[in-house]
Amino acid sequence: MFLYLQILVKAIPASSKETHAQNPLSTITGKIMRAEFAVADDKLPDGGLLISGETIQMDSVSLNFASNSNGDKFVIGLPYNNETKVYKLVSDETCETDQLGCQSWVQFGNAIQGSENFGLHVTMNDMGNRVAVGTFNEDDIGAVRVYQINSSDCGINGDGCWEQIGDKITSGSKVAMDSSGLQLSILDGDSGTTRIYGQSTDCTDGQSLCWMQIAQDIPGLPNPYEVYGNILALGKDGTTVAIGNPGPGEVSIYGYQQCSTGTFCWAAIGEKITGSQFAGRFGSAVAFNEASDRIIIGAPFHDVDELVNAGMAEIYELVADNCSSGAGQCWKQVGQTITGGLPYDKLGYSVALNRNGDVAAIGSPYADNGDIKNVGKLQIFELTDADSSWKLKAEKLYDMFDVDEDTKESYFLGLNEIGDTIVTSGLGYPGRVTRFRLYPCKDSPRRFILNGKSRKCSWVRQIEDNITKRCSKKGVSSHCPVSCGECNTYACNDSEKKFTLWNGNTKSCKWVRRVPSKVDIRCGKAGVTETCRETCEFCLNV
Repeated sequence: MFLYLQILVKAIPASSKETHAQNPLSTITGKIMRAEFAVADDKLPDGGLLISGETIQMDSVSLNFASNSNGDKFVIGLPYNNETKVYKLVSDETCETDQLGCQSWVQFGNAIQGSENFGLHVTMNDMGNRVAVGTFNEDDIGAVRVYQINSSDCGINGDGCWEQIGDKITSGSKVAMDSSGLQLSILDGDSGTTRIYGQSTDCTDGQSLCWMQIAQDIPGLPNPYEVYGNILALGKDGTTVAIGNPGPGEVSIYGYQQCSTGTFCWAAIGEKITGSQFAGRFGSAVAFNEASDRIIIGAPFHDVDELVNAGMAEIYELVADNCSSGAGQCWKQVGQTITGGLPYDKLGYSVALNRNGDVAAIGSPYADNGDIKNVGKLQIFELTDADSSWKLKAEKLYDMFDVDEDTKESYFLGLNEIGDTIVTSGLGYPGRVTRFRLYPCKDSPRRFILNGKSRKCSWVRQIEDNITKRCSKKGVSSHCPVSCGECNTYACNDSEKKFTLWNGNTKSCKWVRRVPSKVDIRCGKAGVTETCRETCEFCLNV
């Protein structure tokens, strides 16, 4: 069920620094979507992160990236070309569902051109029809411009062109957008000041739409060298903002509320959240869930015991009890600290939460794969009901078949509302964007033949010390990908082992697909679809 709220506000001019005696949201127009979601009983499956749709390659280095709430549109900043582009996912006409290999990215609208460093920071609303683009070094402070796709028959594919909404906002270059695209938070790194703006019709320059500051400045510490990273997050409804300051390692969270009789302002929600290591760069990446009552924070330079710069991420929840400071609300950590596994992984450079705040996507862009340096790793975690810990559901460690060395994949990422689709971008040349979906991964329920003996996947994991040895035997990992930890490879691939049917006959996946007219019948036999996953299109029908 969706609940739409019409906001009636009175905006104050961007130059004003004082609060107003009435709600300063009185002529900011439009509908901000606030959703009441039914929490699904089903948890994410253990699965493999498999590419859904082609990987698209840019003709320049990408230095910022954002995706919409469905994961089917993204905006990418290409400041070396002084431009920003938006892409959408389209399906092949022969595809009936969101199938592997049946989708591709096409440019959505025209390329948005600008001046020097245009596209250094970008953000997108939930629908993917509005973007904000930050420019560095413009007017000595940076500037942000907002664009909306029009309905005219223009653009590279005839689906509209991007038109600027209002004048530029000269207030900094780092920018975050709410779900509707009607409110923005902008951070000026030189002064550390954050300001929130709303779209208004109460314009003084004759324009029909303009951007007005909402309430007072939020002061902070200067942060001029934080060129990359997502250290600014604006809640879905535009009433909560998180500001990371990796220098001292802290995150401040503010809410828009009535501060005194008839006066509205941005007030701190709880105390600052601080990292445990001064040099850990806690606050380099921040992201909210739908309700803005959970936040994930990355500290990519955090040392884990002897693992230098392994990185870490922590998730916090807003609570109203057991607050040591005596305040009415405070932020308490949810689950364990998630840490990088190797030196210089720098886990936590990019982070995201799904709408419920129980699925987290975390990037380690400097992770190595053997001798291949800085290729990157993407991990998906889910909060368990039993012990409130974060369980690794799937991960993708890039290799030489995916990317070149030093491309730093998953430097930026976006997670859809459910938490099963992730769109990522790297920091290397050429810039590339990849969309992953989490596909269910299951061990085959059929017995397999090994050295003349019939075995089950439960035998593989029966003795923990023997799992690696047993999984190394030919074909075992393909038959038992969950037990062997090989979901990323075999979640949607056929088993390479011979297996026994319910009647005792020994068969293989080659037998299943040998006669095309009989594939459906053979896949319908108990346990065959989960065994011959590619032949029986297991992943395409979930």
